[in-house]
Amino acid sequence: MKLELGSLVFFGVGVGLLHCSSPTSVPADASLLDVGGGDARGNDDALVLDGGDAVSSGPPTILWGYHKPNGSPNLRSTMAMSNGGAHVWTGGFWGGGKLFKVAGGDGTPLWEYEKPGCFGVAAAKSSDVLYGVWDRKEDNGPLVAFEVSEFTSASSTPLWTYNGLAEGYTQHSIDTAGLMATSADGNVLAVAAQIEKDTTPVILFFRKGEGKPYATHVLPSGGRQLRMSDDGSTLLVHGGTEVRRIDTKSGAESPSVEVGSGTDAFGMSADASVFVQGFFKLKAYRWNGSSYDAAWEYSLDGKATSGAVAVADDNDSIVAAWTATSTNQLGYVTRFSLKQGNVPTWRYDLKPDKSTTGQSAAWAAISSTGAWSAVSWWGTEHNVNPEVTVFRDEAPSEPYFGIDLPGSGFVVGMTNDGRYLTAVGKGVHANETGNGGSVVAAEIHR
Repeated sequence: MKLELGSLVFFGVGVGLLHCSSPTSVPADASLLDVGGGDARGNDDALVLDGGDAVSSGPPTILWGYHKPNGSPNLRSTMAMSNGGAHVWTGGFWGGGKLFKVAGGDGTPLWEYEKPGCFGVAAAKSSDVLYGVWDRKEDNGPLVAFEVSEFTSASSTPLWTYNGLAEGYTQHSIDTAGLMATSADGNVLAVAAQIEKDTTPVILFFRKGEGKPYATHVLPSGGRQLRMSDDGSTLLVHGGTEVRRIDTKSGAESPSVEVGSGTDAFGMSADASVFVQGFFKLKAYRWNGSSYDAAWEYSLDGKATSGAVAVADDNDSIVAAWTATSTNQLGYVTRFSLKQGNVPTWRYDLKPDKSTTGQSAAWAAISSTGAWSAVSWWGTEHNVNPEVTVFRDEAPSEPYFGIDLPGSGFVVGMTNDGRYLTAVGKGVHANETGNGGSVVAAEIHR
């Protein structure tokens, strides 16, 4: 397929970027172009391919990249953007918490909260409120720490720290994205945890400025994914085969929704009016005032399992990505309109890769209106597709650009207006033994 290219510009940030030439150009596959260079993990200087853009005032730009090679216990597997995209707050398996400035930053952490163990993060979208959860096992033995802390961007010293282990709570998977959620203003925080004595799953609810939970909520099964409404009034918990809606003030539950088997592919709109869940079938649900009604289902082809879903604030735009499990070689991205039903408004197929590791979709993000969306991927040993693909809805048949990380992509996020994007990843492929980590910030449009 043909893609016209403009001038070539080089950036030495250790990642590659692809910018498609025109919103009306012939559909093109980003993976046809060498966006990473070098070895299979793209470790050489990045190559930017730019042909101009008729909509935004300039091409997308990688602002900075932070990269630690394999062998560094610094894996970045979860992140959150705070205060309108001013900062990106990252955590993961080892490496503690690291805070970066997005626009105007240079990839050097503003500060680091050093903790030898798993570190999860959440951040307020509209204010300067950061939360971190730390747990540690001693040499893969018993848990020796489980703490929840509140921060601001001004200092690595917590405003308060709650010793959950001393109060009888544990958490073993906090380095996985989606196990913490906060309101847009940061006034309410929810953390998935367990009661230590019998491993009963619970949600711990905190308020900004307070050093202990104001409520706990017992679950029948562990929460795989948490999503909180922007106003902090509603928490959705996806666990087992059900989705539960919890009122964060009263603790009252609405009737649970039986969604069947599921993965971490779970997305919710900002006011909790719509949620989408995926596993073999993509299922959309709409709030009727007292419970959720099933809106429609979409059967994934190729015996595929959905890997990542995001729902826009408009309660209509949905982006979903998945991998064909029958071959473990193909990746797909689809866009839907909830109102228009289960026929995709567009679909994009990654370039096939004869890989043994697959192109698993890791995370998805979408802007408030659905005009911009992004998907992060584990990638493969052949590196034929970038680990982050970004789409503009006006040009749905091709990626707007892609970012080739040194290793697998984990979480990707963007600001409400779609202007700034951040992504975190591993130093090697997710199916390879190793660690290392990356954090990247980009400006998608101006």
